[in-house]
Amino acid sequence: MKTHQGRNQYLISAAILLMCIRIQQCSKILAIFPTPAKSHQIIFDTILVELYQRGHDLTVITQYPETLVHYERMKVLDIKGTHTYNSTIEDIYELSADSIKRIHINFIDQEIQVENIFLHENMKSIWNMENKYDLIITEMFLTDAFLVIPYLYKVPYISIASSTLHPQHSERLGLPDNPSYIPSYVSAYTDHMSFTERLSNTFVGLYYKWYYDYKSHGAANRIIHKYFPEIPRIQDLLNTCSLTLVNTHHTINIARPLPANVVEIGGIHVKPAKKLNEEMERFLNESHNGVIYFSMGSMLKTSSFPPDKFKAFLKAFSKIPQRVLWKFEDNDTSIFKPYKNIRTSSWMPQRDIFAHPNMKLFISHGGLLGITEAVYEGIPVLGIPVFGDQWANIKKLESLKAGKLLPYLEITEETVSDALKIVLSPEYKENAEDLGTRFRDRPQSPLEVAIYWIEYVIKYNGAYHLQSAAVKLTWYQYYLLDIALVLIVGLVSVCFVLKYLCGSLVRRKHKTE
Repeated sequence: MKTHQGRNQYLISAAILLMCIRIQQCSKILAIFPTPAKSHQIIFDTILVELYQRGHDLTVITQYPETLVHYERMKVLDIKGTHTYNSTIEDIYELSADSIKRIHINFIDQEIQVENIFLHENMKSIWNMENKYDLIITEMFLTDAFLVIPYLYKVPYISIASSTLHPQHSERLGLPDNPSYIPSYVSAYTDHMSFTERLSNTFVGLYYKWYYDYKSHGAANRIIHKYFPEIPRIQDLLNTCSLTLVNTHHTINIARPLPANVVEIGGIHVKPAKKLNEEMERFLNESHNGVIYFSMGSMLKTSSFPPDKFKAFLKAFSKIPQRVLWKFEDNDTSIFKPYKNIRTSSWMPQRDIFAHPNMKLFISHGGLLGITEAVYEGIPVLGIPVFGDQWANIKKLESLKAGKLLPYLEITEETVSDALKIVLSPEYKENAEDLGTRFRDRPQSPLEVAIYWIEYVIKYNGAYHLQSAAVKLTWYQYYLLDIALVLIVGLVSVCFVLKYLCGSLVRRKHKTE
């Protein structure tokens, strides 16, 4: 009896000890995700839920609270409604038709949006500093104004980029950003550029950096100094980031040098496929010639295509043996009745559909999340870029012959049909499968990598040793312009001395003669 009692006491003591250790390991984390883009939030939610399951206490500021409110220990501050999108595909394309326009569209109403969030009722507890935190997680996009929060709380912060890094992020991270092989976020180039493309890419990158500082930092400084006049300029808060997690991977983006505190987590949102419902499973199983999935993402609605482009897809689809799953957001689907091979729905389980062996093609706007899911399953992509990084995403797949870019302005029945013939060919399917194999081949999952580094930063109180010394250099030191100036002055001085000596020798010779 005593033996059993002793053993039970030992087990209870061990359990209490493990609980204490667990509590000590758990941290209070504030996460700030103000961008009203559902695709961005999907990346963040994946990380937040895993942190929650590991025992961390989270407070989350978000435009999309519905996916997080079911977690009891997670406090969700809803800022929904501070901005909404209500534009057609045509409208957005016209605002994004070239690289410069794609820069400008990012900053439409930005100052109003940021100030609306600052003044939101649910932000009061943050400004009043009612709680203490061990770490702050922010989005690295157009959100620099919110870096005032880690400054106020005096705690380390981590940034998460839901897409490729922008040109203006390079200096703050000590990130090499050579435009000869690193295409700008808004360019339509790959990492193999011609002379004219390198020239354009250089100009666009420099312009983006200047315009971002002028427009975004200008707005941020006006708002911050309006409510926190004692805080330094936002430009002085940029280079204190402990870690940046980037939703990219060298197989589908580009291979580029990264400092120790910039970590790729591309594909982090790709979860194991779930079983499809009976009706969808039957549709896919009975599609003996394969299935094409057509979606323009969470922000763009295929129902907003102009009538001529909409009919071009209908007619092109009517001529192929494959079936089509079409994400169509309008309630009136009568236009599809004559087309027996097309099935529509306002929402479909895209990830789970892609895992089905009869999937043959993804027609998309080129958003990074959808492309990543297609690559993961070895599915070719026909891309119709409309805004942001979509041109660069599709161009990369096109360069690998795992996808093709169909320009929006060139959409006709003929161009759609021609593009379908190309991307439905065995060559493109084989290339897409090879790309998917390389993409999946990693020593750890992206989620394991992300959580490891987040907890590493907490463990080492900011882990500032990961930062590149480049973030402390001025621009002229970083580009060695001070060294170049000394060398030029030294070379010119040597030339003058040599010229003087030669002149002296010549004059002396003349006197001797």
